[in-house]
Amino acid sequence: MLRAHVTPAGPGRHLSALRRRFPIRLALALLLGPGSARATEPPLFRAGEHWLAFGDSITQRGLYHAYVELYYATRFPERELTVSNSGIGGDRTTGAVRRVGWDVLAKKPTVVSVMFGMNDVDRFLYDEGKAGAEVDAARRQAFDVYRANQRAIVARIQASGAKVILLTPTIFDDTAELAAPKQTGINRALEEYAAAVESLALETGSTCVNFHRPMHALNQALQAVNPAFTVVGPDRIHPGPPGHLLMAYLFLKAQHSPALVSRLEFDAVGGRVLAVENGEATGEEGSPAGGLVFRWKAHALPFPVESAAVAVRAWVPFDAELNQEILRVVGLASGRYAVKIDGSEVRVWTAEELGLGVNLALEPATPQYRQAQEVAQRLRQRFDLVAGVIRSLAMAEHLYGPRDDGPFTIERMEPLLAGARESWKGKPPARSIQDAVERYTERKGKEAGFEATARQLAGEARELARPREHRYEIIPATGR
Repeated sequence: MLRAHVTPAGPGRHLSALRRRFPIRLALALLLGPGSARATEPPLFRAGEHWLAFGDSITQRGLYHAYVELYYATRFPERELTVSNSGIGGDRTTGAVRRVGWDVLAKKPTVVSVMFGMNDVDRFLYDEGKAGAEVDAARRQAFDVYRANQRAIVARIQASGAKVILLTPTIFDDTAELAAPKQTGINRALEEYAAAVESLALETGSTCVNFHRPMHALNQALQAVNPAFTVVGPDRIHPGPPGHLLMAYLFLKAQHSPALVSRLEFDAVGGRVLAVENGEATGEEGSPAGGLVFRWKAHALPFPVESAAVAVRAWVPFDAELNQEILRVVGLASGRYAVKIDGSEVRVWTAEELGLGVNLALEPATPQYRQAQEVAQRLRQRFDLVAGVIRSLAMAEHLYGPRDDGPFTIERMEPLLAGARESWKGKPPARSIQDAVERYTERKGKEAGFEATARQLAGEARELARPREHRYEIIPATGR
């Protein structure tokens, strides 16, 4: 019985054929293309850190931070990371300044990402026919207010001792052939907002991730092929799951997150382990003729790309750069081989393919992938609870509550919410706001239970991500 040397995770070589199918130079151009002076990129989150995502609806109900959390849960299962959602739909920096005390600092984060701008830009100023000196002045004033508020938000967070990651606004797609009004000029304005965010990061010593530049470049490249394509949604504003996974990809790349999940290289002739990264391998005596049997315990899980987000694989080399679970077997006689894990067949590869190395992160039939999906399920349940229920309480408190740092109680809020309902007078606000107000009292009475459930789901996800040992068989696939 042979035990392999264990080495820490690293970027590793990208052996997957998937990498060769992606336009790597284009991807690098999207990330490193021309732009304003670059601020420092954020480092990887450390064990024990508490990351709070502060923003508007793209944060409240957007998945980018949930996907980043899933990456950390599967890639670094021993590295506990707390992630908080402090997004409120429709908010802008003017509102963010008011709530930074009770909705950010009171939660004692160690790292705060800040992403606003989509509402600050005052999109109505770009309606068809809007032009002239007064409109230009209003647009400039909106930009100046945004910049001043961003500076105030960063100052307060840094004064608390927390680190700041400034995130640029995402794009407004005013070029795609979609049913929603184009409102031409919004995205050009957001480009200026993004440049201001990068400048503020340099000025304040914050780190920064630019979402706008690569999202715009990718959008333009793919619209050249399909004018109806968009990396965001049909409303031109809110990314769907692929857009949010793209944002997570950009965030993780900015952190220089490792590509490698794990690597095992085996010599079938001598039954020898040739190389191991981020795992432990044990050979077994009595391997079948022409085949191989061994045990493998990886220290990480693959990232399970959900079906709703799979389109991102055609946009950027997500798996090649962030999701490499490599199995390589040399010395096999020519032919086809079935790879089984814990007795279940994963797939059949040729000896040549196994000799080059295969990426098991692309194989949903592995027990590791199914384990990762269980982790993702718990984290998605938590995300839905937080974004849809807990944050609705914060929305009502922010929009209609006392202009202080709380505490916000049912007794304080009920008369204020009654006044809000009266003020609507046949012109109700967005459905999400109505829901937040109408169900506030019911939900507020259960808030402690909701938060306990959210913590429980996060704990279950961490437990489910713990590494497990598996038995591998690589045997001739006779008759196939």
